[in-house]
Amino acid sequence: MKLLVKLVKKLVKVQRIIKKKEGIASTRGMMRENGITPAGIFENSGERQILTVDANGVRTAVLQYTDTVAAATRKNMIKNGTGDMVPAADAESIAADIERAREEGAEVVLVFLNWGKTGKAPDKNMRTLAQQIAESQIGRA
Repeated sequence: MKLLVKLVKKLVKVQRIIKKKEGIASTRGMMRENGITPAGIFENSGERQILTVDANGVRTAVLQYTDTVAAATRKNMIKNGTGDMVPAADAESIAADIERAREEGAEVVLVFLNWGKTGKAPDKNMRTLAQQIAESQIGRA
């Protein structure tokens, strides 16, 4: 009986992960159907494709990251193989993605960060991250 309970719990956990992945796929599909190209949320871990668009003749990369996922949730996502589906806002990854976007021909790189709480002033961590991202690009064309 204990084995059966363990198996059921494991199955429920796996189903939750599948639903989250299906939810992400569904959201991206709905966005595409409505003429919106999704950025910053991926259907597969490791996908990390850079969205590049032509903006009036200027090749523009659009990058999106989130810092609003609780640490425990992010840890769970990594453990369950869904951690890369919603890119974390960390300076090293962002700098690497900016570099990759430029290598792929982007003339302009827009970085969108989902962080903080609506109506609240930026905190020290946000200001530090913004400064790190800016400093990573000093001297680059």
